[in-house]
Amino acid sequence: MLALATVANWGCSTEKNKGINRGYHNMTARYNGYFNANEIIKESLKTYRDAYKEDYSKILPIYVYADEKSASTLYPNMDRAITKTSVVIDKHSMPNPKKSGKKEKKAEWCKWIDNNWMVMGQAHFYKREFAAAREKFEYVKNTYKNLETKYDAQLWLAKTWLEEGNMQEAQKALDKLQKAREEGDEAKEEKKSEKKPEPEPKKKTSKKKSKSSKKRKAPVKPEEETEVLFPEYLNKDLVILQADYFIRNEKYEKAIEKLEEGIKLTKKKREKARLTFILAQV
Repeated sequence: MLALATVANWGCSTEKNKGINRGYHNMTARYNGYFNANEIIKESLKTYRDAYKEDYSKILPIYVYADEKSASTLYPNMDRAITKTSVVIDKHSMPNPKKSGKKEKKAEWCKWIDNNWMVMGQAHFYKREFAAAREKFEYVKNTYKNLETKYDAQLWLAKTWLEEGNMQEAQKALDKLQKAREEGDEAKEEKKSEKKPEPEPKKKTSKKKSKSSKKRKAPVKPEEETEVLFPEYLNKDLVILQADYFIRNEKYEKAIEKLEEGIKLTKKKREKARLTFILAQV
């Protein structure tokens, strides 16, 4: 029993960057926080959208969000999601700044903490608590600069600005994302075009090796930090959000271009059908 308690305490520590610690906190942060909270949000949104009545006399909205009056029906589930992610961040962030007592935050060892911040921000967004949502997305963007999640955060910041009606900030955010996407595409194309060097012919070596040669090892080169490129999985989301921006600003020609591109990138039949209908309306 004592041995089991010792192992449990060791694994629960948020101050030790060991495999057993990371494994425990990664699993807990992923399922107790990110996964469960995300499922709560998805189920709540599905219920709301199934009951939503479309107004076909107007161009349908690309995204079906609750307005100020109906958003209150989402509060209980969104609050549950916020609580779950908040508890996970508080208990499973590695290292835990509260326990370590250090002012400066080290690199995050638990790889699901950024995802929990994102889900928390989304829950605030659906409650129409836009200031709180932006705070979470800004935090992710500024804290996790070496992760693709920073682009998710920027995308949701643009969504938040759009829903608040701040078109100037929304355009700035979308322009930055578009630039990041183009730079990412260029970098990927350059990488593809690079020719692999031909392997050098192996030199003949004698079977006998001296003791000194056996001990020699190639020097280990430190890993170079590379800029995180815009991820392909966000291409569709960016294009559709751009279409939403252009429709709201009555720039229909540009909206058509983005809708056509978005339809090509969309795999889900229901989503594709909605975008196609909106394209016809535009």
